[in-house]
Amino acid sequence: MVDWREPIKVLADLLVKELPISSDRIFIYNDGRPLPKDDGLYIVLSINGSEVFRNTSKTKNIKVGEEVTFTEIQDQNFKQDIIVSVISRDSSARTMANNVVMALSSIYSQQLQERYACHIARISNITDASFLEKTDMLTRMDVLVHILSWKQLNKTVDYYEVEDVESIFES
Repeated sequence: MVDWREPIKVLADLLVKELPISSDRIFIYNDGRPLPKDDGLYIVLSINGSEVFRNTSKTKNIKVGEEVTFTEIQDQNFKQDIIVSVISRDSSARTMANNVVMALSSIYSQQLQERYACHIARISNITDASFLEKTDMLTRMDVLVHILSWKQLNKTVDYYEVEDVESIFES
């Protein structure tokens, strides 16, 4: 089975490896670390939305030794939109935003996609979002990245004809 990793973390791994910026300058939104207060460039990744386009559930009898277990396999495919905000007090964010897009089609990007069975779109939109920073006078370039991914959950379940199904909520 293929490893699964959150798409936003796959993208963060890619940027750490491909961009000339240290890992302590790349943040995932709300990861608990304070943003830098200095004048250096930094990057914040945030999820803009997710669209599920396939959601299935199937069952399978799996034999382990002499024991057969009834297993439910839940499978989901989805597209996640991630915003890569490149932020600086000078104009360096404008050029670094293009480097983000170039990293999407790198060999390392392809290796990550193979490892985690996902697809990172190679072309993205870059939007000047500096107006959101108001009086801080920061340059903020937002790169919208689309990632197709999947997730699978396997769990042992009871057969359908079980009669003692527990009600958790009372009417």
